[in-house]
Formats: sequence, structure tokens, C-alpha cells
Amino acid sequence: MSKILLQTTIEEHPDDWDIARFSMLADELRRAGHDVVARNRDKRGVDDPVLSRLDELDYDQLWLMAVDVGDGLTDAEADVIMRFRRNGGGGADGARSRGFGPKSLVPRRDRDGQPVP
Repeated sequence: MSKILLQTTIEEHPDDWDIARFSMLADELRRAGHDVVARNRDKRGVDDPVLSRLDELDYDQLWLMAVDVGDGLTDAEADVIMRFRRNGGGGADGARSRGFGPKSLVPRRDRDGQPVP
């Protein structure tokens, strides 16, 4: 099975969508046999010690819960995540609603598969 990093783009905050709200997802992935590390980002505005080194660490997948209001990833983290994907890392991105979440890490495409600006 896979080693999965399940990470939010916000710091710990019990009244917001921090990692505690995704405990059922983490538990379900573990029951399916995956090794899951579930965490919030450390501090907003500075490179997170895990996300900023994701491509150097031993994760197979990143499940990024983009629950911030647009400032959840640094440019360096976005670059590392794209490098992780280019090197074969998989995963999922989720945002709680339109307009929330980090810069798009997955290029949008139209029905014909063409990039949308």
C-alpha cells in the first residue's frame, strides 16, 4: 500500500477545517492498509518543514486539503509539490469551496482536454 501525507493548508485551529476534521478520512485510508501521516501546516507564510521537502521524503501520495483563503502555500511549496508529481508522486487536492485554497496545482482543462487559462 501507499505512504500518504494527508495535510491541510492551515495551522491548527479547532473551529476551522484543520486536520481533526479529516480524521474519518485518515482512519478509512488506514483501514484500507495505507500508512497515513495526517497534519496541519506549521505556520502560515513560511515554508512548511514537510511540504517544502515533500519531494525528498518517503511519501507516495499527497492528499492536500486546501482549506485556506488563498495563502495556504508558499511559492516554494507549490514548486516542490509540482516536482513531486513530475517524479511520480500521486494524490488528491481538495478545496472546501470556490475561491478557497492555494494556487491551482492541477491545470484546468476543457471537455476536449485542452488547457484553460
